[in-house]
Amino acid sequence: MAKPKNLTLIVTTLRNPLLYIGLTLISVSSILVFFLPADYDQGHIFKFIYIHVPASWWALGIYAIMAVQAILGFVARIPQCHIMAKNWALSGLIMTLISLISGMIWGKFTWGAYWVWDARLTTMFIQLLIYLSYVYLTQSSDREQNYVMGSILLVIGLVNLPLIKYSVEWWFTLHQPASLKVFSKNTIHSTYMPPLILNGIGLFLLSASLFCYNMQKNLLKSCEKRT
Repeated sequence: MAKPKNLTLIVTTLRNPLLYIGLTLISVSSILVFFLPADYDQGHIFKFIYIHVPASWWALGIYAIMAVQAILGFVARIPQCHIMAKNWALSGLIMTLISLISGMIWGKFTWGAYWVWDARLTTMFIQLLIYLSYVYLTQSSDREQNYVMGSILLVIGLVNLPLIKYSVEWWFTLHQPASLKVFSKNTIHSTYMPPLILNGIGLFLLSASLFCYNMQKNLLKSCEKRT
């Protein structure tokens, strides 16, 4: 995996299958969501959950992947780890923007305002700023110093992940607690689960496909510079 030639072969092979499978899962999920009955309190507007929640999962999940790769890059001295982190960044940034924008629209219908500075929104906005800062650092130059600074930023930004996750429990917020729980019973009915899971997997596969595309482009560019 650390060899550029191996990485190029892997990302080139996976890029299109990930894209097509991701689009298929999201299409199936969209059909299921269309036929779901309206929520008792929110009506059909509750269906924003199928965009907002999976995007929020991967806004945090992709960031965690990037931070792990940055740490491995330092510890194992593998430059490709920093390159992989860099090429995940656009996917994570897009997921964060989808999460915030869909949440703002949903919030307008449920709270009466597009934006309120509660704990969850504020910490998610900080996440967006971290992504933007990292993208600026790593995309503006290929110098090793920029990768180092970007990696330090990623590691420091890990502190924000539990703040986002547990903000609804630690502070008073307009957000409801998580509906999907690992160690206790879910508060969402099983009828509504399949499209949520399909959308979650589909969005990740699309993010991975974009990562593969960016990696392929970056690796080819590196090979051209060497020759």
